[in-house]
Amino acid sequence: MIRIEDDLAFEMLDDGGILFCVLREGAYWQLSAPAGRLWTWINERPDFAAVCDEMVEALGDSLVESEAGLGRFCEELLSRGIITSYHRS
Repeated sequence: MIRIEDDLAFEMLDDGGILFCVLREGAYWQLSAPAGRLWTWINERPDFAAVCDEMVEALGDSLVESEAGLGRFCEELLSRGIITSYHRS
């Protein structure tokens, strides 16, 4: 499960990146591609295992690579307050 901050705004960018704002803090962060695609999967279904499966299918990564990459992405989002927690399924 990936828990998304309630007070969050985001905008997908044309280059495949994403712009985040934690509204209560007013801080903005821009992440480059493929962050937009990963965020879309997280936002649609905030389940760690399901997002890993999407990464395997769409990006051609192995499951091990997907789990490691999504873990790093979640750690970055967590450090910025974009998500409040995540658990590998």
